[in-house]
Amino acid sequence: MVMEDDPPFAFARQPIVDGRGALVGYEILERGPRASPAERTARTLLHALLDTPELVPAGMLRFINLPPALLQSDLPDAPPGTVLELLETAEPTAALIQPLASLRGQGYGLALDDYALAPEWLPYLATFDFLKLDMRALPALQGLHLPTLPAATRWLGEKVETLEEVEGLRHLGVELFQGFYFAEPELAKPAPQPQWSSTVLRLLTALEAPNVSFPTLARLAGADPSLTLRLLRAASPLAYGPPDPALTLPKAFARLGLKALRRWLQLMLLVQVGTFSEVKLRWALERSCVAAEMAPELGLARDELYLLTLLSTADSLFNRPLGEVLLGLPFDVPRIEAARQGQGPAGALLRQVDEAEAGRPLAPALQVAYARGLREADGLYALLRA
Repeated sequence: MVMEDDPPFAFARQPIVDGRGALVGYEILERGPRASPAERTARTLLHALLDTPELVPAGMLRFINLPPALLQSDLPDAPPGTVLELLETAEPTAALIQPLASLRGQGYGLALDDYALAPEWLPYLATFDFLKLDMRALPALQGLHLPTLPAATRWLGEKVETLEEVEGLRHLGVELFQGFYFAEPELAKPAPQPQWSSTVLRLLTALEAPNVSFPTLARLAGADPSLTLRLLRAASPLAYGPPDPALTLPKAFARLGLKALRRWLQLMLLVQVGTFSEVKLRWALERSCVAAEMAPELGLARDELYLLTLLSTADSLFNRPLGEVLLGLPFDVPRIEAARQGQGPAGALLRQVDEAEAGRPLAPALQVAYARGLREADGLYALLRA
């Protein structure tokens, strides 16, 4: 089996600008195969927040559609600037407002999408940070009157296609704009990711056990390189403390906490993804497990060497430059590159791993550790592919 050349889904981003035409953010649009609205939103959240966080520059807003089905789900806490768009077709009731308030408490901004001045929404406008006026559903702008908004809520005109529409909206007090007049959506295909559903299910099952430990969870997640990278990114925002270049999976899980970890995993479970080359995956696991077992014999930390070695294989696994794969993570890419070239204590250990892979003899203690590492890799691989 080889890595897919084409990812199973794609994304687009459409700019949102202010009255001067200055960029303030993007709406992220899923362009994949047919799927439920909840799955499409899950794909978009993971892609925009964890897979390609640079899709939206720092300090900009990112708007993502929110189907009513996900309102009752436990979503992860939001990085700053993440705005969820609820369709106007949702039923405006007090029962709807409570889950929206919970999402706001998790850091999300809220927008009412495709708003066409439906009067039943008037009592609930203060719930939202943005009201997206649907230009294609509104009557003529001339003579139109918009309701007075709370001070913290802003109008955003969407599907804006002409200069006359821009000027008419400005006259009505609209501050933000989105539509073909400014820019069409820009299409971008994400790199393929491995299938992890079985690993995620095992992690969710393990989380239900009493007194579950972070090292146990890390062992389950560590068999899947892509899942590892996503969970490391989830634990990297400043909300969890300053960047930690010595971050390991157990430490990442401790930073996230069990509740946030469960929410990210539940979101990932909705997403269908591609596959790795089996040969590459097996090679990466063997190198990482062997390095972890040999590390104590050379006075190095087991968890740190497992992760460093796994990350050092990421460019081969993902067919992308290492710096691109690790973008947004607090790791020293030059240090990982130096270790791959045999420099420093970690590099000396990886040279020993290279020697063992080539069939050259090792010191007895390292030979025993090497054999233990291969057995550990066998176990992880079987776990991942069961």
